[in-house]
Amino acid sequence: MFEMLSGFPDDVMAVSARGKLSADDYSRILVPMVEERMRQHRPLKLFFYLGPQFKGMEVGAMVEDARLGLARWRDWGAIAVVTDFAGWRDAIGFLGLIFHHPVRLFFDADFEKAKAWIVTDNPKVS
Repeated sequence: MFEMLSGFPDDVMAVSARGKLSADDYSRILVPMVEERMRQHRPLKLFFYLGPQFKGMEVGAMVEDARLGLARWRDWGAIAVVTDFAGWRDAIGFLGLIFHHPVRLFFDADFEKAKAWIVTDNPKVS
């Protein structure tokens, strides 16, 4: 399930994932949120928190995630991913190499640091 996080500017979509994500979570929750937000902000920055309550993704969710990312390829801005899950950090780190926008990984303990990074006008990967 996805949950919007508060305390971020309008050009940042801040989302937390809990439980095991399904394709339905994307089609019912995340895709409509992205479409609504992108009507107002392009590029749209993404803050994605995969904390201890995150249990993974079904295959269909992975497909929907890739579809959403690729369909809006030019509409994304910087992306901050906060997670302690090693496998997800590796996968996101690899994908970050091919994205045209800054992608930065943070550990759960650095949540506030990630938030400060994503809200800057022009975040850089460091």
